[in-house]
Amino acid sequence: LEPGVHQRELPVIDLSITDSGTVTAEAYLDSVLLSSLTAPWDLDTKAWKDGAHVLRIVATDDQLAETEVSYQFEIDAASPAVDILRPEDGSIVPKGWTMEISASDEHLVSVSLSLDGAPFQVIDYPYIVDMAQWSVGVHVAVVDAADAVGHHTIDTVSFEIVDGSLVVALESPSDGSVVRSGTTIEFSVLSFGTATCRWAE
Repeated sequence: LEPGVHQRELPVIDLSITDSGTVTAEAYLDSVLLSSLTAPWDLDTKAWKDGAHVLRIVATDDQLAETEVSYQFEIDAASPAVDILRPEDGSIVPKGWTMEISASDEHLVSVSLSLDGAPFQVIDYPYIVDMAQWSVGVHVAVVDAADAVGHHTIDTVSFEIVDGSLVVALESPSDGSVVRSGTTIEFSVLSFGTATCRWAE
């Protein structure tokens, strides 16, 4: 265990305590007695909460000589949160659209993007990607968010880019479906500017 660093959620912390005689030891977590220790001096951390902690070890030998050592560290069991906000999965977007990504973690270190199986490229905050140079057609984008202790979270979307500045898509009901009279028909409109829509039968 290294003091002052972030630690992934580990099942066991392995301590080394040596003395020429008999040794007893106690562990205190954030000034509260955690447990008495016996060789091999292991500490189970599964029940420890995320956040900053101080672990203090007090070892006493058979001559009542006492040694104390403290470690400051942070437990991080949570993975980053990542979401591709747009384009939505299964959507159709005009050429030149932008991708917007939301990513968060207390110890977030990188957000990266892979398009159509290409190597991941790091994206800088605020995680907006210009898609102007992306080709017309269907694409699959994978975004990976990583934190300081090696947790990774991935989000994936599949979408189509069309050659135009305006896209109208039927949201519900599905094309060709049979519906009740009075059913609301919903469309989505994607445009780089103000769009005016008219209804025609």
